Order: sequence, then structure tokens, then C-alpha cells
Amino acid sequence: MSVLKLYLDGRPAPLTPAPRFQHGEVLVPLHAFCEVVGAEAKALDGGGQLAVCKGDLCIPLKGAETVSIDGVTYALLTAFGEPLGLRWQAEGDALRVTSGAGGQTGLGIGDRPPDFTLPDLYTGEPVSLSDYRGRKAVFYMWASW
Repeated sequence: MSVLKLYLDGRPAPLTPAPRFQHGEVLVPLHAFCEVVGAEAKALDGGGQLAVCKGDLCIPLKGAETVSIDGVTYALLTAFGEPLGLRWQAEGDALRVTSGAGGQTGLGIGDRPPDFTLPDLYTGEPVSLSDYRGRKAVFYMWASW
């Protein structure tokens, strides 16, 4: 078992206790790690099963996905990292975690949106975003929910 230094979005993020690498898996101290990434570790159903929650999303953890080391609850990062939008890589003594868009959502200036095809509202003919490449276009979207 090796101890890892945490880097979040390219910056050092001191975490006590430190994450660990064991048997090819990354273990993070559940409560401390959740606090650093803006999530919350909660006990479900009166204190039994644990879950990692962020906003409206809660990811229940199975018993085999958590372990107690020196009285601290650790969880496998693979158990909840991806649904929270986290990407990570453990190399040497470093755990490098990126939190998706780094707090940004949507596209920035110069970013290309993904191509898509939708039916024209008037003719029903398929229209693709690629049909408008090189020309200015405005897309107005809304949802009823």
C-alpha cells in the first residue's frame, strides 16, 4: 500500500489522511475527499450504507467499496468518481484528479460544439450543425421540464 499526494485540477490539494494505492485501486479518505471535491458523504437509511452525494445525485456505496484503515473510512474512487464527473490518474506518488470542466459548463470561445442532426421544424427535413460550419448561427433551445 502506497500513500499518494492529491492534485486537484492541477493544483496540490493537501488531504489528511492521504489517499492510498492498494492492489491496483485508488482508495480515498471518504469524508475528507468529498469535502475537497464539493460532495458529501452520507449515511443512508439510519446509518448503515454510505453514499456520496453532490446536488441531486447520490451514489450508494456497496460494502465491498469501503474499508476502514486506522479508524478512517476509505472508499474506492472507482465506486463514485466517474458519476461525479471526476477523472483521475495515479502515477508514482501522485493522484491527479480533474473535476470535469473545472467549474465551467458549456462551450467557451473558440470551442466547437459536437455535430448533431435534427428535423427542421417547418419541413421535417434533417438539418445538421455541420451544414452551418463557417457561418454565424444562433441556436435557441428550451425544455419543458
